[in-house]
Amino acid sequence: RAVEGGRCRPTAMLLAPSAISFAPRPPVAARLPAGAALPKLIVFDLDNTLWTPELYQVARRVKAAPVAGRDVKLFPAAAAALHEIDTCDRWEGTQIAVASRTNQGDWARTLLDAFEVPG
Repeated sequence: RAVEGGRCRPTAMLLAPSAISFAPRPPVAARLPAGAALPKLIVFDLDNTLWTPELYQVARRVKAAPVAGRDVKLFPAAAAALHEIDTCDRWEGTQIAVASRTNQGDWARTLLDAFEVPG
Protein backbone atom coordinates (compact mmCIF):
# COMPACT_ATOMS: atom_id res chain seq x y z
CA ARG A 1 0.00 0.00 0.00
CA ALA A 2 1.44 3.33 -1.07
CA VAL A 3 1.36 6.01 1.59
CA GLU A 4 3.00 9.36 2.16
CA GLY A 5 2.80 10.75 5.66
CA GLY A 6 0.05 8.28 6.55
CA ARG A 7 -2.02 9.31 3.53
CA CYS A 8 -2.49 7.93 0.05
CA ARG A 9 -0.17 9.36 -2.52
CA PRO A 10 -1.10 10.17 -6.12
CA THR A 11 0.36 7.60 -8.45
CA ALA A 12 1.03 7.59 -12.17
CA MET A 13 1.24 4.07 -13.50
CA LEU A 14 1.16 1.91 -16.54
CA LEU A 15 -1.32 -0.91 -16.34
CA ALA A 16 0.14 -4.02 -17.96
CA PRO A 17 -0.71 -5.67 -20.31
CA SER A 18 -3.46 -3.26 -21.34
CA ALA A 19 -1.03 -0.37 -21.90
CA ILE A 20 -3.37 2.14 -20.26
CA SER A 21 -1.71 5.04 -18.53
CA PHE A 22 -3.26 7.84 -16.55
CA ALA A 23 -2.08 11.12 -15.09
CA PRO A 24 -1.53 11.40 -11.34
CA ARG A 25 -4.68 12.38 -9.47
CA PRO A 26 -5.33 12.82 -5.78
CA PRO A 27 -6.76 9.55 -4.44
CA VAL A 28 -10.46 9.58 -3.61
CA ALA A 29 -9.76 8.40 -0.06
CA ALA A 30 -7.41 11.35 0.48
CA ARG A 31 -10.18 13.79 -0.46
CA LEU A 32 -12.70 12.35 2.00
CA PRO A 33 -13.10 13.82 5.48
CA ALA A 34 -10.97 12.15 8.13
CA GLY A 35 -12.90 9.30 9.70
CA ALA A 36 -15.45 9.07 6.85
CA ALA A 37 -16.83 5.54 6.60
CA LEU A 38 -15.62 3.59 3.59
CA PRO A 39 -17.42 0.59 2.13
CA LYS A 40 -16.31 -2.89 3.17
CA LEU A 41 -17.19 -4.28 -0.28
CA ILE A 42 -17.09 -2.68 -3.73
CA VAL A 43 -18.68 -4.61 -6.61
CA PHE A 44 -17.71 -3.71 -10.16
CA ASP A 45 -19.66 -4.73 -13.23
CA LEU A 46 -17.38 -5.95 -16.02
CA ASP A 47 -18.73 -4.93 -19.45
CA ASN A 48 -18.63 -1.17 -20.01
CA THR A 49 -17.67 -0.54 -16.38
CA LEU A 50 -14.23 -2.13 -15.96
CA TRP A 51 -13.57 -2.82 -19.62
CA THR A 52 -14.69 -2.38 -23.20
CA PRO A 53 -16.03 -3.78 -25.48
CA GLU A 54 -18.70 -6.00 -24.00
CA LEU A 55 -17.80 -9.68 -24.20
CA TYR A 56 -20.78 -10.52 -26.42
CA GLN A 57 -19.34 -8.06 -28.97
CA VAL A 58 -15.94 -9.73 -28.76
CA ALA A 59 -17.55 -13.15 -29.26
CA ARG A 60 -18.85 -11.97 -32.64
CA ARG A 61 -15.29 -11.13 -33.79
CA VAL A 62 -13.03 -13.78 -32.29
CA LYS A 63 -13.45 -17.50 -31.79
CA ALA A 64 -10.66 -18.00 -29.26
CA ALA A 65 -10.42 -16.38 -25.84
CA PRO A 66 -9.86 -12.61 -26.10
CA VAL A 67 -6.49 -11.13 -25.18
CA ALA A 68 -6.31 -8.51 -22.43
CA GLY A 69 -5.07 -5.22 -23.80
CA ARG A 70 -5.70 -6.19 -27.41
CA ASP A 71 -9.30 -7.41 -27.69
CA VAL A 72 -10.53 -6.01 -24.36
CA LYS A 73 -9.16 -2.89 -22.66
CA LEU A 74 -9.63 -1.59 -19.13
CA PHE A 75 -11.05 1.90 -18.79
CA PRO A 76 -8.41 4.26 -17.35
CA ALA A 77 -10.69 5.40 -14.52
CA ALA A 78 -11.45 1.79 -13.59
CA ALA A 79 -7.74 0.99 -13.56
CA ALA A 80 -7.13 4.04 -11.36
CA ALA A 81 -9.89 2.99 -8.93
CA LEU A 82 -8.54 -0.56 -8.67
CA HIS A 83 -5.02 0.75 -8.18
CA GLU A 84 -6.11 3.11 -5.39
CA ILE A 85 -8.08 0.42 -3.57
CA ASP A 86 -5.09 -1.91 -3.83
CA THR A 87 -2.41 0.57 -2.76
CA CYS A 88 -3.99 3.04 -0.33
CA ASP A 89 -3.92 2.22 3.38
CA ARG A 90 -7.26 3.92 3.91
CA TRP A 91 -8.96 1.21 1.80
CA GLU A 92 -7.42 -1.61 3.86
CA GLY A 93 -10.12 -4.13 4.69
CA THR A 94 -12.25 -3.19 1.68
CA GLN A 95 -12.87 -6.15 -0.58
CA ILE A 96 -13.44 -6.07 -4.33
CA ALA A 97 -15.88 -8.27 -6.23
CA VAL A 98 -17.10 -8.40 -9.82
CA ALA A 99 -20.51 -9.08 -11.27
CA SER A 100 -21.58 -9.76 -14.82
CA ARG A 101 -24.44 -11.15 -16.83
CA THR A 102 -22.09 -12.39 -19.53
CA ASN A 103 -22.47 -15.87 -20.92
CA GLN A 104 -18.68 -15.83 -21.48
CA GLY A 105 -17.71 -16.52 -17.86
CA ASP A 106 -14.54 -18.41 -18.76
CA TRP A 107 -13.37 -15.49 -20.90
CA ALA A 108 -14.16 -13.03 -18.11
CA ARG A 109 -12.14 -15.03 -15.58
CA THR A 110 -9.22 -15.32 -18.02
CA LEU A 111 -9.25 -11.58 -18.65
CA LEU A 112 -9.45 -10.75 -14.94
CA ASP A 113 -6.41 -12.95 -14.35
CA ALA A 114 -4.51 -11.32 -17.24
CA PHE A 115 -4.97 -7.67 -16.27
CA GLU A 116 -2.50 -6.49 -13.64
CA VAL A 117 -2.74 -3.55 -11.30
CA PRO A 118 0.78 -2.73 -10.13
CA GLY A 119 1.04 -1.87 -6.46
